[in-house]
Amino acid sequence: MKYLVYGMQSAVISDAMSLVSRVLGVAFEVRESSYKGGEYYRYVDQAGWDISIQSHWRDEDGILAKPEFPQCSVLVYVNEVPREVEEKMDSIPSLSKLQSRVI
Repeated sequence: MKYLVYGMQSAVISDAMSLVSRVLGVAFEVRESSYKGGEYYRYVDQAGWDISIQSHWRDEDGILAKPEFPQCSVLVYVNEVPREVEEKMDSIPSLSKLQSRVI
C-alpha cells in the first residue's frame, strides 16, 4: 500500500479541492470530522483508492496535524492511487509532495 501526503502553502481548502478536482476530473464530497479539524473533502474511487483534502489544523494543545510541515495551510492525503493519478498530482505546481510511504 502506498500513502502520500501533499501540501499547499497559503491555500484555502475549497480552492485546493477545486484545483485537485479539476486536474483529476473527480468530484469531492464535503465531510465533517473533529478528528480531521472540521470540514474536509474526500473522494473514494470505485477501485478503492482515496484522496482527502484537509486544512492543516491545530489540536486542542496547539499542535499541528503535521508539525514537520508548518508552512502548509492545506494537506492532501492520497492512499493507494494508480501511478497515473500520482503523476497528475505531481504535475500541480502549487502542490508539494511531503511524504511517500509504502506499507
